[in-house]
Amino acid sequence: MSGGLSQGRPQKSFTMSQPKLPEPWWPETIRLMVEDGLPMEAAATNAGYNIGEDELHATARSRLWREHLDAAMRAYYASLYQTVGQDKAVLLGEMVALARKSRDQGKNKDAADTLMNVAKAEGIAGSDTSVSIFNEVSGADLQRALAAVREKRAAEAAKKPN
Repeated sequence: MSGGLSQGRPQKSFTMSQPKLPEPWWPETIRLMVEDGLPMEAAATNAGYNIGEDELHATARSRLWREHLDAAMRAYYASLYQTVGQDKAVLLGEMVALARKSRDQGKNKDAADTLMNVAKAEGIAGSDTSVSIFNEVSGADLQRALAAVREKRAAEAAKKPN
């Protein structure tokens, strides 16, 4: 993946670094929650599991569940935006995911603003990539240029026949 701003899902699927999950429904549920932004109950149902409300609430409060969910989110966001520094990759990957979500919800301005922030973070856009032609120009320089323009206009006006 080049540049990290490709459309669609990442080409490489992420894997969780933890060994075995306590419940067989966790891996697919976590994947759907992370990749599709589904709530836990909808993700479990979409994964083909009928989990009771009490078990869902108990699982959601579980420290182990939150650790696995957090690890999956970090891996997914890093896979969205691959770069050398993992902390930066996680942050920018999450921003790209949020931009996609905003776009999918019809919030194109929010998506564009988020992607512009990603571009600025990467040095693709922003003040450091722009060149100011007025950096070395003083007020006296501007006054001389204005006087020269006025003189030229006056000379051209004097040459024109009425």
